[in-house]
Amino acid sequence: MTETEKSKARNSSTGLLVGFASFIIVVAGLKASASILMPLFVAGFLAIITNPLVNGLVKRGRSRPFSVGMVVICVLLSLFALGWLVGDSAEQFAAVMPEHMDRIGEQLSGWLSSQNINFHDTEFSSSLKAPLLTALTGTARGLATALSNVMLTVILLLFMLLEADTIPDKLKA
Repeated sequence: MTETEKSKARNSSTGLLVGFASFIIVVAGLKASASILMPLFVAGFLAIITNPLVNGLVKRGRSRPFSVGMVVICVLLSLFALGWLVGDSAEQFAAVMPEHMDRIGEQLSGWLSSQNINFHDTEFSSSLKAPLLTALTGTARGLATALSNVMLTVILLLFMLLEADTIPDKLKA
């Protein structure tokens, strides 16, 4: 192998390594900024979907701010209805969960007794309550995060829809 062939091979492997490292850095950056990028992308998607509604209201003689306000209110009502459906399902699940936990506890205690393992029912029920409380706390924290993301998304959607008609002019300038 000549010296130029060795140099080309080193440059090729170096370029591959730099490309892979760049990919890893970009993916890590996207993961780190996901809490900001996700509401931005969702707001952009909603703006693309709802902008024809805004333009239709503007063509019917409504002002752009009024049209944007009406569309954003409709989006908020839709999100509220979706949240209500999910919340209602979670409430129904929480209502039947203690019954299922008791049944699982009885079945598990019967199985453990058949394996000659003795335990106290109070220890078992208290050991089940700790993970349940942890899960409920995590759910509440997730709900608060989701609510803040929804508000950020709605604010971004509002600004995107208000500026949608001026973007082509700004790009030309």
